[in-house]
Amino acid sequence: MSFQEREILVTGGTGFIGSNLCKKLVDTGDFRVTSFSNEDPNPPLEGITYLRGDITSFNEVKDAVGDSSVIINLAALLGVFRSIEDIDLYVDVNIKGTVNVLKAATASGARVEKFIQASSDAIYGEYPLIEGGIDENFSPLTPPNPYSVSKLAQEYFCHSYFYTHNLPLVALRFSNAYGPGQREKNIIWTFIEDAAKAKPIVLFGEGRHGRDFTYITDIVQGIIPRCLLKKG
Repeated sequence: MSFQEREILVTGGTGFIGSNLCKKLVDTGDFRVTSFSNEDPNPPLEGITYLRGDITSFNEVKDAVGDSSVIINLAALLGVFRSIEDIDLYVDVNIKGTVNVLKAATASGARVEKFIQASSDAIYGEYPLIEGGIDENFSPLTPPNPYSVSKLAQEYFCHSYFYTHNLPLVALRFSNAYGPGQREKNIIWTFIEDAAKAKPIVLFGEGRHGRDFTYITDIVQGIIPRCLLKKG
């Protein structure tokens, strides 16, 4: 199958990362792109097929997978505090939803050559910052809240499907995405707003706390090469 014939399904394709990714995939001209999401696009982008559905419904996910050769699973609930307040919802969407996508990717007749799972640096828990970012081999992993646990569970289920179903996959641990089109405010957004208003930038604690942040364009550029690889 040539790259031009490759069909890519992006779950969560109308979200912040998903919408930016879908646009870039279409711009490359190498893929036919389908977005599967429980939200309508705002605005819809030319060249993308939009499917409205629920990741917690296996039948809807299976129909969306269709003849896709690449699946990029971005569908997930975000937010630490909300996950503490409604843990059942995060189990249903983030964990069971991901299992639905994995099941559909390995169902009879599926032609998936690559499965890309969006994970998070939240799975590390407390970790020492090093020059250049987080050491991905850092252990032990100590996810401290239901959201981060759900992201680690996604990785474990992905690995289990790699070993039991020989599904070629990769889990990419995103770190605090930010950039144009972002809907939920984060600290980068707050810093920019405060600076624009000539307000002091507030750092909590003793000012030695550190976080990794990744610009949306860098995340998208990190995902797309993976769509061209069939193994690993």
